[in-house]
Amino acid sequence: MRVGHNEVHAEQIHGTIVQAERIDRVVVGPVDPATYPPLIDWWRLPKITPGLADLLIAQREAVDTLPYRLLGVRRPELAKVYVQQRIREGGDRQLSVAEALNQGGHVVILGEPGAGKSTLGHMYVQRICDHWLGAEAASPPLDEPFLAVRVPARALAEDRSWSESIAAGVRDAVGRLLTSPPDPALFAHSAFGARWLVFIDGLDEIANRQVRGQVIHAITSQMRRSEHYRIVVTTRPLSEKEMEPFKEVGAESYTIQPFREQDLDEFAGAWFRAQDPLTAQTRAADFVRQVRDRKLRDLVRNPLLATIAAIAHTLEPHRELPRSVASLYQRFMDYLLTDEASGRRTRDELRRTLADKPDRLALAIWMDDHRVEIIERAAVGHVGIGGSALPAAVAWIAANRTERPPGWEQDLRALLSSSGVFARDDDDLSFSHQSFAEFLAARHLARDIGPDFSSMDVWIAKGLLEASQGYAVFAFVLWGAQGNDIAKVFHRLLDKDHDSVLLAGRLLAEDIPVARDLAAEVVQRLVHLLLISGLSGSREAEKIREVLIGIGAHRDLVLDRVVRIRDDIDLSTKSRIEAAVVAGALADREAAVRWLLDRIEEGEPDDHHRVVEGLIRLGARDLVEEPLMRLARGVGDGLHDCHRHRHRVGERRLRGRDACTSTGGDGAASRRPARAGRADRHTRWIGD
Repeated sequence: MRVGHNEVHAEQIHGTIVQAERIDRVVVGPVDPATYPPLIDWWRLPKITPGLADLLIAQREAVDTLPYRLLGVRRPELAKVYVQQRIREGGDRQLSVAEALNQGGHVVILGEPGAGKSTLGHMYVQRICDHWLGAEAASPPLDEPFLAVRVPARALAEDRSWSESIAAGVRDAVGRLLTSPPDPALFAHSAFGARWLVFIDGLDEIANRQVRGQVIHAITSQMRRSEHYRIVVTTRPLSEKEMEPFKEVGAESYTIQPFREQDLDEFAGAWFRAQDPLTAQTRAADFVRQVRDRKLRDLVRNPLLATIAAIAHTLEPHRELPRSVASLYQRFMDYLLTDEASGRRTRDELRRTLADKPDRLALAIWMDDHRVEIIERAAVGHVGIGGSALPAAVAWIAANRTERPPGWEQDLRALLSSSGVFARDDDDLSFSHQSFAEFLAARHLARDIGPDFSSMDVWIAKGLLEASQGYAVFAFVLWGAQGNDIAKVFHRLLDKDHDSVLLAGRLLAEDIPVARDLAAEVVQRLVHLLLISGLSGSREAEKIREVLIGIGAHRDLVLDRVVRIRDDIDLSTKSRIEAAVVAGALADREAAVRWLLDRIEEGEPDDHHRVVEGLIRLGARDLVEEPLMRLARGVGDGLHDCHRHRHRVGERRLRGRDACTSTGGDGAASRRPARAGRADRHTRWIGD
């Protein structure tokens, strides 16, 4: 055998060959990964087999991306554009993902569509793979030396063992980048002395609730009985009933927090440096100015929407950015699905590759003519039953074209892959983001809903579930955009309960043209809810507050009412604090910050807690030290003990909940009854 630079010459080569960046990190020969003693730290990692090196390299390269090449923008490296977001546990305490993972135990991370759940998993897997592969300047991302994999939750839906499911999930996620599929036995136990950190992504994307329950049971079973894994589930919010099994096994739940102002600045700088370093500073400043001067300021707190807005600004810097979630998605789909916008030359490519197959060429051109219809049909099927996007597309074509020559399904896959909407998994297709499928499915279904909207209550039921709320809002917006009377939806929602009123507020935030008096009624009902929630938990008040902040076209209505609440000294301080935060987010941030700081001199410890949250929401994190000290004095030494306990070094494998939570969280242990008569005063104010 002769060896040259990046070349091996021999008559025969036996065994696995993998290109390794650091050959000193790879051991060749028979090795049993299960026989290694537990690792103590990251600095004495053992050599790994070529098969594991192959897996790590594939995962490091399999970065979840939007179709940047098709869009005509430069793809930024994940490590350079990724912004470390904060997460929040059940109370109000915020921390980094690394802090949460270093506390030990299993974790469920919740987030709205586009909040960065999948990217979070990609980032940690990439960094862990870098360290095992000996990449230069790679620093340990966590205290414990893990091996890591990221798998789609749908891979656990099949009836097979845990290790087989993990291996199948890895093939789904990175199959084309692997030299050979991983052996399921590798995932049956710890390997090379390291536990597996398993990121399970997209649990909410399993549409069948019964199947989703079975997957939850499989996950929690491993959480309960196996010491070989640390499991991190990322999903949209699920129902309390579905979350209960995770609570029973002691898994901690956290919610990803939106971008802060400094996060958006960091993202914009990284994005535009990737496009053109010479113009990056000017372009980033212009982008940030535009989104902060408009209603987009709150939309771009969502990382996916910030990315779509950045793409739109990159492609058309002189065109005004969309003002709502639905219009952002519409702009993005126009870029992807319109040949003129994307620069796609699909028809020319079809004629070139199928020149000697006239029957297939004719069908392929027909499918290209109906590309948007086919993709929307695929979206409807995917959102309805989950899984692959192909069956619904194939069924629609079969129903509309009786002549289908052999090989046509291969052409269909190629055609759909070229759209940029899908990610290809071996011979299958899945939507590159669940919300893309929801927008396209809603757009298709909205065209079939008549003016009477007979299925309105079905869609409202979807809108009341957090996991499908965005889907329902898309449907309402797109139905109204066809000239239908959107007021019907608002009136039906306002006739229902508290959660339906919140849904009406989220719909109003889409800047739909509605009568002024109807908008005023929605705002008034939301303000009423804000007042009532001020007497109870801060989490509920925060939900209502964020809905009010998101209302753009009618912000004057919101501002008028919340300023009146803020300035009414007869109302509870809690309600006034929430109103002040809304006012600061909509108008004068500096005045709101000064007002909040003045509240430290009055009120109860829980009021100080809300002041802290309000300052953070308004981007004044640097001013929270004094309120935190007052909060600490208010709840006693238990808070300090809890803080020290949570941050102890070496508690990587701590199981269950913290013993100190009785004095932490949202300050429930320190609350005092509300002053007599305030509830009546709230009711009188609403009637004014």
